[in-house]
Amino acid sequence: MTRRKKILIIAGLVLLVILLLLLLMWRATPPSVPAQPVVVPSNNDGVISTPEETERVEVRVQNSLPETTARIFIERYGSYSTESDFGNLRDVIALATPAFAAQLQATIDAGQKGGEYYGVTTRVIATTSFDMDAAAGRASYAATTQRQEAVGSAQDVSVKYQDITVTLEKVGGEWKVSGATWL
Repeated sequence: MTRRKKILIIAGLVLLVILLLLLLMWRATPPSVPAQPVVVPSNNDGVISTPEETERVEVRVQNSLPETTARIFIERYGSYSTESDFGNLRDVIALATPAFAAQLQATIDAGQKGGEYYGVTTRVIATTSFDMDAAAGRASYAATTQRQEAVGSAQDVSVKYQDITVTLEKVGGEWKVSGATWL
């Protein structure tokens, strides 16, 4: 047998062993673990909530909805950059009443792209006041925001604090923003 034939036979055997190992690994399935019932502890402790407690929780949840809507609106409304092409206003149109949404759309339509980079990131850091008249479907929310402003480049950042007042109306069972004023 020549040396060449020996090398070909050895290479073929090595290749065959590798293929067999791969086939065994592929066909081997992990052992199945029998499903065991999961015991979930109960927090009930035999305590039944009274209608007054349930009503207080529902009122708290209803009161938090306009505040949550206002916070989301403020942070999106106040955060923008010249590169986003009024994306912040497009995001908040869904949170606005039809009349205020029309004003936001008019701002988008009249807006111009700036040449130099300009960006602002806004975060609500404190609620200064929150008034709600659930029967009338109106709420007012005032907050202090932290605004990081970048001019020229995203690394050249200055921080300022600015107040904003947002008015909300209940439209079709949902709280919508009817106006926003930076102070």
